Amino acid sequence: MASDERKVVLLSHHDSVWKTVVPLLSGLDVLLGSGIRIPESNFAVVGHASGGRKAQQLALDSGAKALVLMNCEILPGREHDLQALSIPTFILWGEDDIVTTVEVAYRFNELIKHSILALVPGCGRDLPEQAPDVVGSLITDFLRSQWLGIAHGHSTGPVHVELRRPDS
Repeated sequence: MASDERKVVLLSHHDSVWKTVVPLLSGLDVLLGSGIRIPESNFAVVGHASGGRKAQQLALDSGAKALVLMNCEILPGREHDLQALSIPTFILWGEDDIVTTVEVAYRFNELIKHSILALVPGCGRDLPEQAPDVVGSLITDFLRSQWLGIAHGHSTGPVHVELRRPDS
């Protein structure tokens, strides 16, 4: 196994957003922050909010092998490049985000041909903090199955993920 295999770069406006998600990313070597050294080969990048632009840049220009985007803007001037992107991409969005609305998520999903879109009800812009169990589980499952090619841990039938709105 190469030394850079299975590395996941997590980017956000502050690293503390990941504190409850990181333990859920089982079996993945996690690197936090924009100041880290980018792996030279097989790596995935997860971008949340302002970290989403950097994640898009890494996917387009630095050879990331998988991309996860959460509640971020589309990289200005790079829509054509995003259309040509051919890596597994997961778009995970807080359904109630009023800063970067779900219309942006739908636009990402239209642009990136190998993308999967999931909306999390009852959550806004701070998705990793509002629903860390859901975010951690979905990101781990996506990266393991779509990037690393590791089969799900079950033998038959669907996997149920409970999604519910927070109590008012």
